[in-house]
Amino acid sequence: MIIIIMIMMTRERIHTTQPQPQAQPLITTTRAACQKKKKRTIMLMITTMMIPCLLSHCCGQHNKAVPVDSKEQLEKDEANIMKVKHFLENSAIPRLVSVLSATSSDVDPGASPIETLSITERFHAEGVNMRYLGRVANLAEPEFVKQLLLQEMIARVCKHKLREIMSTCLIHGEEFMASSIAQYLNAVFGFRETEDGENATSTANGTASQSSQAASTNNDVQSPPSPQQDQAKKKKRNKKKSKDSSKDVGNGVVEAVEEEDTVIVGSCTSTLIADIIKSDECLDVITEEVKTRFNYDAPDWRPTGWFPKLSKLATLRAVCLKVGIRILARQYFFNSPTPFTEGDIVELVPKVHQVTPRCTDAQELLQTGIKNLSEFDFELAFHNLQNALAFYHQVQGPLALPCITCLCNLSNVTYVVGDLESAVLFQHKALAVARRILGHDHPTTSQLHQLLGLLCHQYNNSPAAVKHLQRCYYLNSVMSGVDHPDAAVALANLGMVQQESGCTTDAIDNLKQALDISGRTAGTHSLQYGGCCYALSIAYSHMHNFKEAIMYQKQVYEAHHAVYGAENMLTQEADRRLTLLVNSAVTAKKAQKAVLKKGRINFK
Repeated sequence: MIIIIMIMMTRERIHTTQPQPQAQPLITTTRAACQKKKKRTIMLMITTMMIPCLLSHCCGQHNKAVPVDSKEQLEKDEANIMKVKHFLENSAIPRLVSVLSATSSDVDPGASPIETLSITERFHAEGVNMRYLGRVANLAEPEFVKQLLLQEMIARVCKHKLREIMSTCLIHGEEFMASSIAQYLNAVFGFRETEDGENATSTANGTASQSSQAASTNNDVQSPPSPQQDQAKKKKRNKKKSKDSSKDVGNGVVEAVEEEDTVIVGSCTSTLIADIIKSDECLDVITEEVKTRFNYDAPDWRPTGWFPKLSKLATLRAVCLKVGIRILARQYFFNSPTPFTEGDIVELVPKVHQVTPRCTDAQELLQTGIKNLSEFDFELAFHNLQNALAFYHQVQGPLALPCITCLCNLSNVTYVVGDLESAVLFQHKALAVARRILGHDHPTTSQLHQLLGLLCHQYNNSPAAVKHLQRCYYLNSVMSGVDHPDAAVALANLGMVQQESGCTTDAIDNLKQALDISGRTAGTHSLQYGGCCYALSIAYSHMHNFKEAIMYQKQVYEAHHAVYGAENMLTQEADRRLTLLVNSAVTAKKAQKAVLKKGRINFK
């Protein structure tokens, strides 16, 4: 029936498109037009009547074809679901915990997540949903892993609250979007006082007497009163002077009134957003939401709670990445009640999830080149990697993620064969591509800065090496805070480069800071801690300070003994170096005594 209707409609369309003779009388033309209109009306009525009948008939046939599951089938499905649950709880989640904690046991250095994007990628790679963040945090032992997971949970709770605020603003007025977002960020990250009158934020980031120490440990800015604080004091004075804090307009909308902590926008918007943004209860609500959504008992936000352990800057970055908020790049004073203003909210960026098509031929060449590199077949590896890079340039363009992998492996090949200039060039290209497509503050970009710095040092370009390593440490501190193993590795590399360049004082300061971070994150009996002690031992031995060198070398021996045992070659090497330092110290002391004895003057 539908085919017949379509044929008739097609004939009608062809008939209407044929040119009509111009000499036809007016009455004939009018009568033909009435007939055409009548035919169209009839065809439309038939189509309208037939299509619902056919659809209902098809749906009826489809519903009849679906069998009702039997009791046995339901029991079988439930058994499969229980198997999946058992695998997730007893296999997938424990494996994920061991992967996240790998750096603390020095099994896979650099494999630990550093910020929100790498945490999400690691969870999905292991097949675990993000709603199990609380369970993973309860099972994880390293403190830095717990901190990163707690930061991720707080960022996800703030994401839902900000979406509620943005939805409300879309309904009642987009012009209030920036001020509402800034108000919520002030409620979360701004200055707060506890019931005892203490500064919760400054206690979290270090008290006034310990501000310099807090700046080096939490990466949060501690400085003299900011312009925002002066502005807040002026607001208080103006509030005391003014009698009327608000002014009613004819339509019942309250004008913008500046208070101590909040910015009230239109009455319809402020009334709805006030339930979401409550400066005094905002952090308590976040704690409850973490418990509800992730089944994790987050510590109280007051002096012994979040911010003594978390970096505010890293948490702010995670929240902005989750929601798609782009803020102004400037120094934010978190010891102010209002560190954010409406002008700091630059724009909202849409969050887009996409799947990039894979080039099979290029992928095979890339894997073959990596395999050839591991088998020390450098000529064939270089050939395959260059072909893979050419394929990716043709298919996806030069700015593609696989191009970074190709360039890094080409840099490795050229470095192994001794072509340092080409190695630096390939690594520099990989860094340029990563900064363009991943951004300046991405874990891959930070790692590429570190690799390029080490290559520049091998190429006898120490100033460039120091700049790249300092950039790597800065990016790590922004993304995850300074209490992370990767930050300690970056500082240790920076210290060793400075030591070999002759800047011994700066090298010792950076190595001691790296040693402190490694002791807090990886433990005093880890290889990372031992590596920092070894570098300090070398630095002090070059300064002929054998007492400090022997002390740090003893810690190197203890770390290697705890990890490898007494029979391991590295442990025995550490013992031999300790003996050598003791002998050198004895020889230096004897020489010093001989010089003093020879230069002594007898006045008798």
